[in-house]
Amino acid sequence: MTTTPPSNLETVKECIYINLFDEVTVDLLESDRERETVVYERLERRWLGNLKIPFTTLYLNSKIEGTFRINVPPVLLSYENEPRPWLTGLSDAASNHTYLSFFMTVEPCLQLPEIFRDQFESAEPEKVLNEVEKWRQSVIPRFPDRMIKLMSVDLSGKWIFVTRFLRSLAPPEELLVGNRESLETMELLARFVSLIPTVSDSITFPGLCDIWSTSDQFLQMLTGDEEEHAILLCSYFLHLGKRGRAAAGIGHPGRTHGVRGDLGIPTVGCLISPDNVWANIQKNNHPSRINFDVSKSGDWKPFFSRSFPNPGLRSIQPSFLTYNASDAGYVQKLQEDLKNSLKESIQKWRSNISTTWNSNCNKILHNILTRLERNVGRTASDDSLQELEQVLKKYKVDGFPLTMPYTDIDAVIETVFATSVHLTEDRNAEFSVAVYIHSYPCCVLAVWVYVAVLIPRKDTENDVQAAEILD
Repeated sequence: MTTTPPSNLETVKECIYINLFDEVTVDLLESDRERETVVYERLERRWLGNLKIPFTTLYLNSKIEGTFRINVPPVLLSYENEPRPWLTGLSDAASNHTYLSFFMTVEPCLQLPEIFRDQFESAEPEKVLNEVEKWRQSVIPRFPDRMIKLMSVDLSGKWIFVTRFLRSLAPPEELLVGNRESLETMELLARFVSLIPTVSDSITFPGLCDIWSTSDQFLQMLTGDEEEHAILLCSYFLHLGKRGRAAAGIGHPGRTHGVRGDLGIPTVGCLISPDNVWANIQKNNHPSRINFDVSKSGDWKPFFSRSFPNPGLRSIQPSFLTYNASDAGYVQKLQEDLKNSLKESIQKWRSNISTTWNSNCNKILHNILTRLERNVGRTASDDSLQELEQVLKKYKVDGFPLTMPYTDIDAVIETVFATSVHLTEDRNAEFSVAVYIHSYPCCVLAVWVYVAVLIPRKDTENDVQAAEILD
């Protein structure tokens, strides 16, 4: 057994998985006449969703507490959402989600990495640095549990005032569909940004403090943590003419939220625009209880004001971003390699029992995945059932599609393994696996995996046996 020294804990890449299962009783009797005298059943676990928390999130925050939204597949065969009138305070979309409340901490408490503030220089005006120091001594200590961010270090190793990381930036042209200011366009841009892999700065830059990359650097590295994602998306919204602001707070990374009517959303310590920073000085820091009107001086304290105006700090972002097209040949080969690796892994996980593959179902599942990507964020259960209609006549099908950003093949395999879909004990079970990878600009890839277990229906088995006797 090996242990990780406290000084290296911030570089741990592993995640904490919380998986939600439904325990189902399966009737194993072949004949209805035996049910009056015989009970022959087994319990099976069916995966419903999960929550993945990077260890660094727990380590750097010391604890995680609250109500969090479970990542549930867009389609869960044999399950459907039912009305929940007790959630009338939430939006329709929020009331259809699944939430889990928990508290998580590490005992004994771990020593947090030291931020070496004095190692880095700053080229900001002296009067701005003096005002920042006043805030560190007077404003920020009044709200010790809130993230009020004023300065951050860029890749050159200099302290930069946070407003300079924002500016209007044009997104890829192919993502500006229809009405450029529509909610559909904004959701597609959020989808694109969310697919860029999230990696904590403590892993990318071990031994250093929190580092903020510019958006061109972010797209070049294709990795970053929550601030890079927030900055890029906010910059896109500014380009659309929206009044975009980045919110700094504490929460679970990699999730989009509505300001109102949602659960499991992070706390808000401050708002950042290209021109100013507003500290949340309200009694509450949960978005559902916050007044977001920054003109209310009793709710928000601006850094720049009439008494201390913005000296004209210019953004350090480039004036435009370059988007390279993804290599279609590479994406196609990766899709095939991933499918083969998943099939090999499932067979290895089921080493004590033979695995039968149902190739006829693969094409149907692949078609479903392509449509799910086109309609991402929308309910598509009924359409999936229609496409599977012929299969459902012969088989009882359990399965689900999974979607995730692409980092490497091992990460996808680990996600599938965590669902325990391979643990079915029915010896007549057949498996089907489909993989679809949708490429966005800059080789940002959305991975879709559909894993299905097909159990032949008993009446179908009897029909087959009768046909064999007649032959």
